[in-house]
Amino acid sequence: MARIAVLTSVAVLASGCWAAPPPQSSNATGERPPAGGPQRGGSLRIALDLDPGCLDPAVPSFVPSITRNIADSLTDQDPDTGKIVPWLATSWTVNKNATAFTFTLRTDVTFSDGTRFDADVVKRNFDVASELGAQLPAAATALAGYSGTTVHNDKKLTVRFNQPNIGFLQASSSRALAILGPATLEKSPQQRCQGELIGTGPFVLKSYVPDRGATLVRRKGHTWGSAARANRGAAYLDRIEYQVIAEAGVRSGSLTSGQVDIIDVAPQDEARFETGDTYLASHVQAGVVSTFHINHDHPILREKAVRRAMLIGINRKQIVDTVFTPRHPVATSVLSHTQPEYLDLSAALRFDPDSANALLDKAGWVRGPDGIRERAGQRLELDIILRGMAPVAELAQQQLRRIGIDLSIRQLTSAEYREAEDNGRFALSFSQQSRPDPDILRAMYSSRDINPYGVAPSKLDDILEAQAAESDPQARTTLVHKAQRYLIEQAYTIPLYEGVQVHAASTRVNGLIYDMSSTHIFTETWLSS
Repeated sequence: MARIAVLTSVAVLASGCWAAPPPQSSNATGERPPAGGPQRGGSLRIALDLDPGCLDPAVPSFVPSITRNIADSLTDQDPDTGKIVPWLATSWTVNKNATAFTFTLRTDVTFSDGTRFDADVVKRNFDVASELGAQLPAAATALAGYSGTTVHNDKKLTVRFNQPNIGFLQASSSRALAILGPATLEKSPQQRCQGELIGTGPFVLKSYVPDRGATLVRRKGHTWGSAARANRGAAYLDRIEYQVIAEAGVRSGSLTSGQVDIIDVAPQDEARFETGDTYLASHVQAGVVSTFHINHDHPILREKAVRRAMLIGINRKQIVDTVFTPRHPVATSVLSHTQPEYLDLSAALRFDPDSANALLDKAGWVRGPDGIRERAGQRLELDIILRGMAPVAELAQQQLRRIGIDLSIRQLTSAEYREAEDNGRFALSFSQQSRPDPDILRAMYSSRDINPYGVAPSKLDDILEAQAAESDPQARTTLVHKAQRYLIEQAYTIPLYEGVQVHAASTRVNGLIYDMSSTHIFTETWLSS
């Protein structure tokens, strides 16, 4: 669901990135940039196509870079190597069966309201996330099986689980488990969504107005940046100003006229920004690909024949060729090809409308006078909820109609979309989940986890639990392959294309980087005069 993040600082990375190479810098000591290096000051102006929806890092957001830059995590994940590296924690150990994780913390960190960071506040973060559960879905997923945290002293704690959770170390680097201040932990989930957040990050949230934008300001004296960053000190920018501009043409005009510095780029506009005073940046996202998620509690979609007909009745290549550019790969599995545990299932996802029609015929769905199928007086009608991306849904709508399925499209606001998903008021939803660890599959598709799509109990649950407990990388990959194969065989989900961040930036913008989860980190970003 993440939409805004900008680019990485090298030409080609293992994580699937491309960008024009901007300057690099290193500054781990605070306010003063290196001589002859990045310039300090200025406001970076970003035009968004969507409102964030919710600013709480423990909740999925359409604009994750806002809270990623105001709240740090215990660890970070190096975008080049995937290795977990120090951030708020300086070191850690994991017991043999991945049920206990002991962290040693930095002692020089404070929250932006002056409160000291220590082991007690980390424990409170995890306790609150566990207690609130589904109200903080991203955090609750990362803490599956959480049984409590033992504080040994101010700088040492052990996080415990009642079942193996091999993915927790990676999760400790995620935005979902960003550490928030004691004042924030007293707030309601609704207040946190609206921006009542205190973090330890390099920026502070100054303001947020839903559907209009947000402003971040640089925090002076920030000297505890991630070991994955070249600049571990204070950010170079004074401010970051986000503005919601829904219309693609207006966003493009705002960039070319110099009113903003970075924009979301519609596929049809990519070519115009590759030369002159702008450049393009793109990044293939790790995690679950852009997908039509199936509500398994929907009466029609409990039927495997209908799900499989949709899976093979959608022409993914036509969608990509029509709506996107060659930067956007067609989905060939549930996971992105940049994920180490990816399994190529392109044969099972091959467009096959004849077989799709045969499946529906055999299941007793008969075409009516208008071409839409019926059975026992019920029409084969489904709806999909969207937040943007109408061209994708409209093309899928045409394709499904050819096999006798009537798909209606519901465009919603960020708040409406979240409410509809939370309450199961949809047949299909459309999103991409960026987390560079295969345990994201357990969070999304295990009936024993949060289970946001109502998947029924099956042997998939055992496979996903086994991969979460497997410490041997090769054995874990084998289990993740089994999970991907089962998801496609049972048509539990409908992968479409791999999520790619594509943005255009002014050439005065330098030092833009992504983290491993495809979220933009602004500590190294600076503006040429």
